Amino acid sequence: MLGQVASTITTIVALVLAVRLGMRYMERQRSHTLLYAVSLGLFSLAAAADAWARLTGVAPEILYRLYWFAAAGLVGMMAAATGTLMVPFMDRDLMGRLGRWVTSGTVTVLLGLMAWLLFEVLRMPVSDSQLLLTVETFTRAPGTFIPPSGPKFPFVLTNSLGTVLIICGALWSFWKTRAIYTLTIALGALIFALGGTAANLGGEALFYASQVAGTLVLNAGVHGSIQQRPVVAQGTGRNA
Repeated sequence: MLGQVASTITTIVALVLAVRLGMRYMERQRSHTLLYAVSLGLFSLAAAADAWARLTGVAPEILYRLYWFAAAGLVGMMAAATGTLMVPFMDRDLMGRLGRWVTSGTVTVLLGLMAWLLFEVLRMPVSDSQLLLTVETFTRAPGTFIPPSGPKFPFVLTNSLGTVLIICGALWSFWKTRAIYTLTIALGALIFALGGTAANLGGEALFYASQVAGTLVLNAGVHGSIQQRPVVAQGTGRNA
């Protein structure tokens, strides 16, 4: 019951955020806003796959594969959006050029990891027993969160590198703009990204609590960024 409710709430909130950011992109045509919208769309899809499996007792194979791509892909996509936002506003001195090089390189690596993850998810073998909700289909077993063996390596790399870039990007943006919402968005992404660790520490309840908390914190951050109407001058940052 807890998993069903949590996944349904996460699906709805993440979808609303994705739509809001999609509309924001239509207004301002900024690529990072579109990437954030896509990442939240993946967030909603991952949660919807889990909610459907809990409602019906079985996960269709396409949803099972979709979940394992979206669960890490959304972190990678959000990190790519963060990097895309940062690069044009880095200073033009030596440190700024170095920062642009490192950030652009990290985004490129992340996109490559997501392509690898998608490839491994599409080719991994899936048995009928994996699709039955007799144990936790997506957390694998009570108290664990382990991706299938095929996509496990790109899954962990995408999730880990993406989380690092999101945190670094949030700290850099806050230093430049002093906008609290930059930290709030990063915190929401971090809470979700650490969901697997939460499952290992506290089982199903903590895992799903982290998913709901992550979406609510993300909602607060995105709402703050959209309400922050004044455009920040180049060299200091800009709004989502």
